[in-house]
Amino acid sequence: ALQERVEALTSEQCQHLARVEEQLARVDDHQDTLECLQSQVENLETSLEENDGKLSEIQTTLLQARLEGLVAMDERVKSLESAVKAPSEELTEQSSGLSERVSALEQGFEDICKKVDDFGEVPLLSARPSISISTLELGGGSADRLQPRQLDLSSPNSTPAKDEPT
Repeated sequence: ALQERVEALTSEQCQHLARVEEQLARVDDHQDTLECLQSQVENLETSLEENDGKLSEIQTTLLQARLEGLVAMDERVKSLESAVKAPSEELTEQSSGLSERVSALEQGFEDICKKVDDFGEVPLLSARPSISISTLELGGGSADRLQPRQLDLSSPNSTPAKDEPT
């Protein structure tokens, strides 16, 4: 009976050892899996740091390129503004000069008409001809505000009348 009891305990111990060995094998498998996962996590962390560095570098490059583009556009706008300003000032000066010349011509024509009136009736000049001098109405030196007008010179005190543009 004691022998049977020893054999039963030995058999039970063998089964227990077999289960422990299976569990140790599973623990080893889990340990290998855990080490593999830890290695993958380390690789992912390294990749993440590298990607963060690359992303930061790309963002810096893009910001720098954008800043350079904005500076270039600003310089171009300033260049265009100065290119427009010079002709505008020149047109203002020219329009002032043209206005003075038109006024002088009108005054000269009025003087001639008065002299003709003072001279008396001349058969060929008995009726003052209706003469139109095409001039430009200049205002503010802006080229888009230039409009043709007609001067009716049939009377000495006539004022310029706007003519329909053709």
